[in-house]
Amino acid sequence: MEGDIILKGANVLDISRRRAGVLIGDPHGGTIGAAMQAVVGRRVRLIHPVGLEKQVTDDLNDLAQLLNAPGAHAHGFFPQLVKYLLK
Repeated sequence: MEGDIILKGANVLDISRRRAGVLIGDPHGGTIGAAMQAVVGRRVRLIHPVGLEKQVTDDLNDLAQLLNAPGAHAHGFFPQLVKYLLK
């Protein structure tokens, strides 16, 4: 329902580019797949609580290409833009 909020923890954080990433272990998209359906379809707000210990300096799009490449033996990866960061 519009106005609802989903909290989905992130696995990695790139503060300089304002992005967070979520690993996808389920071939059907897992919890982030279900969350994104609600965000897009019902205009639900998605918040990624994540600690600074998960910060990386690499570009998350580059990491996603490596992890999502055909034949990669890893979980899938879903990078997202982070709209709001607490200072």
